Amino acid sequence: MRTWFGELFYSLEEATPAQVTREKEYMFFFHLSDTSVLDSLTTKSKQEQWQILIPKSEENLRGGIIRVRKEVTDMGVTYTQTHKLWDSEPGKDEIELEIPQQVFEAHRMLCARGQVKTRYTIPIDGTLGLGPKGAGLCWEVDVFRDLQGEIIPWVKVDLEVKEALDTIPKFPLEHTHAIMHQRGERSETEEAQVRKLLDELYVTHHQESNHVPNDSDSSTENTSA
Repeated sequence: MRTWFGELFYSLEEATPAQVTREKEYMFFFHLSDTSVLDSLTTKSKQEQWQILIPKSEENLRGGIIRVRKEVTDMGVTYTQTHKLWDSEPGKDEIELEIPQQVFEAHRMLCARGQVKTRYTIPIDGTLGLGPKGAGLCWEVDVFRDLQGEIIPWVKVDLEVKEALDTIPKFPLEHTHAIMHQRGERSETEEAQVRKLLDELYVTHHQESNHVPNDSDSSTENTSA
């Protein structure tokens, strides 16, 4: 099967085999006491992602999102496309595959908004076997900047798990506020704060995005190393 994007022919038969998983994760939000603590974190990646939301309707079988992501690490640049399918069960069916840069760019042009962020990964000691595929747990700390380039002290933190946890580990970065409740469990005040973050403060529009640069571009490196 060949998909055509302008001058690009992308052969799905030649693509990297997709990774199919059942994603189960917690999403937390922490207001850091001092964002300079991020300077001490060494495992990080720069990410630019754009997604299309597909609501469940009478005309389709399931709702979900189609997301593309550019990720820059010390190992180089990768582009991935992810389909997340929602249903009534906990978690989401997730299908991810590596794509060419041209597919990322084509998808990006179809989207109204996206996200540009730095992701820091913090392993959690003593949790081997509790993470996906029997691995240990990791805090995935997403850091966003405002239009002036300053770090937003509210960070989004994902914790992907194999099964629901009886006890949530202690988050290691000092913070003044935390939203630990998950969707459907939050208070009106918490939900309003989450929606402001996800729908406004964390959002990048095309006129604001110059793509995720390489590490040599210091414009994305302000107080976080």
